[in-house]
Amino acid sequence: MRKTVIPVLLSALPALCGQEQAPHTVRAVCIREIITDGDLSEWEEAEFTDVSPENGVLDTATRPFDSPFDLSFSFAAAYDSNALHIAVRTLDDRLCTDSCLPDDINAPAWDDDAVEIFIDGNCNGAADSRVRAEDGTFPELAHGGEFSITANGAAMSGFSGFPKTHGRLWHGAARVLSGTCPVSVSYEFSIPWNLISQGDSASGPHPVGFNISVQDDDDGGRRDHALYWTGNPERPFSDESMFGRIIPLPPHMESAANLQDKHADK
Repeated sequence: MRKTVIPVLLSALPALCGQEQAPHTVRAVCIREIITDGDLSEWEEAEFTDVSPENGVLDTATRPFDSPFDLSFSFAAAYDSNALHIAVRTLDDRLCTDSCLPDDINAPAWDDDAVEIFIDGNCNGAADSRVRAEDGTFPELAHGGEFSITANGAAMSGFSGFPKTHGRLWHGAARVLSGTCPVSVSYEFSIPWNLISQGDSASGPHPVGFNISVQDDDDGGRRDHALYWTGNPERPFSDESMFGRIIPLPPHMESAANLQDKHADK
C-alpha cells in the first residue's frame, strides 16, 4: 500500500480513539466544496492508498480469481466541516450490476460490483457491530455502520444507523470510466459528521474507525469476490476491532505533510 504517516498524529491516536494504535491508518486532508458525483477531479491533493489481493484481505467466501485484472482498488479520505468524504477507484475485468436497480436505496449491493464503506464513529473497536440489544436495535450502528454504492448508482445503508436514507442524509455516486476490460469505476461517498456522532449537530471532524471493501460479481447472481482494505476475514464488515483508522489532518499541517513527502522523494 502507498501511504505516508506523520509521527505526531499517530502518537496521539490512542488517546483520540480510546484504544491501541491501529496498524492501518490513513490521513484525511481538508478539501472544501467537494461535489459527490463520482468525478474525482477535486481529489488531486489527496493521498490514495492502493489495495490488491496481495496486500488486502479477502473474505472467506471469495472464489479463485480468473483474470489478472480481477481485482484492485485505491481510496482516499478527505473532510470538511460538514462531512467525511471517501473517493475510490476500482479496476475489474467485468462490469456486472444485474441485482440492483439504479434508483434503489435498499439494494443488495453486495451481490453486484460495488464499494462498501464501514464506519466505527465512536472508535471503540467493537468485536461485532451487529449485536442486537434487548429492544431489537443495533447500538453500535448508531455511530455509523455500512454504506454502499453499486457501479450503477444503487445504494444500501440497511446495516447502518440510517437505513434507506441515501440522497437525503448521506450521499454517494459512481461513474463508469471504462466499461470494457480492464473496467474502471470511480466512486464518492459523503457521510455527515452528525450521522457519525449520533445526531450531534455540533460535531465536527474527528478520528473514526474505518474499513472499505470492493464487492465483485463476474457472472450475474451472487457476488464472486470481496476485497477489503483490512480486517478479520471471517467478519471484515462487523468486527470493528480490526478496522483501520481515518485521522483528519488539521489544515495547518497539510502543507507540512506535503513538504515532508517532497523531501522524502528526493
